[in-house]
Amino acid sequence: MERIPRKWILLPSRSQRGLQFWEYSCWNLCFWCSSGWVHDSCDRKFFCKSFRGQAKPLIKMSTGTGSTVTSAPTSSSTKATTTTSSKTTTTTSTTSGSTGKPVFFHYMIGTITDAHCKQDIQNAMALGADAFALNLNTDTASWATTTVTSLFNWAQTLGFKLFFSFDMTGFSSPTQFTSYLQSYVTSSAYYKYNGLPLVSTFNGGASSYTFGQDSVNDGWKVELEQVMANAGYPIYFVPAFQDVTITSSFFNTFPSLNG
Repeated sequence: MERIPRKWILLPSRSQRGLQFWEYSCWNLCFWCSSGWVHDSCDRKFFCKSFRGQAKPLIKMSTGTGSTVTSAPTSSSTKATTTTSSKTTTTTSTTSGSTGKPVFFHYMIGTITDAHCKQDIQNAMALGADAFALNLNTDTASWATTTVTSLFNWAQTLGFKLFFSFDMTGFSSPTQFTSYLQSYVTSSAYYKYNGLPLVSTFNGGASSYTFGQDSVNDGWKVELEQVMANAGYPIYFVPAFQDVTITSSFFNTFPSLNG
C-alpha cells in the first residue's frame, strides 16, 4: 500500500443532472474502496503524480475505452457550448474538454497561503477544470474564511470559477451560512449554471435535516432555497446527499432539488 502525502487526488464521481463532479483533494485516503491510504490495487484510483513544483502535472484519466492514459496538459482546454438535460428542462452550459459537461474539482478548504491558492487555481486551469466545489464546514473560523477570500480573489484575477459545497458534518442548519453565501454569489468568480449560482452540500439528506419543517425536502426548500430567492439570489441547488440511499424515487422524495 502506497502512502502518498500531499497529493492531488482526482476521482471521477457520478454525473449529477448535467454536471460532472470530480474529487479534488489534498487527502491521502482512497475514497472509492475506503481502505485507507491511496494504493495500487484500487482500479478506480486517479491521482496527480506531481502535486506541486512541476510545470506539467501528470494525471491518469479514462480514454473512454476502459483503459487509462497518462497525460501532461500544458494549457486549459478550449471551452465549448453544449445543450444538456436537467430534470425536465433543457439548459445550456459551458463545458470543458471532450466530456460534454462542466468538470469540477472538489476542494477541501484548509489553512493554506495566498500563494498556494493561486498555484492551485493555475494548476487546475492547466488541467482543464471549470470550477472548484469548495467544501466548507465553517464560515466563522478565520483559517477557513481567509482561504476562501484568497481563492475568490485569485479566481477573479485568473478567470476561474468557484462554488460552495456546504459540509453538513460542520453545519446544523442553512441559517448558519445563507448570509455568507449571499456575500459571494454576486462575485464574477462564482460559478453559475443556467444563469443561477450553483450550490451543493456534503450530506444533509438524512431524516435529522428538517430544520424545523415537516420533511427534509421542505427544510432545504424553506431554509435555503426560499431564503436565497427572497433575498434576490435564487440558486441552482444540487446537493450531495451521500447520507441517504439513492433510489429511483429520489426526486419524488426531494422534488425541490435541481439535481
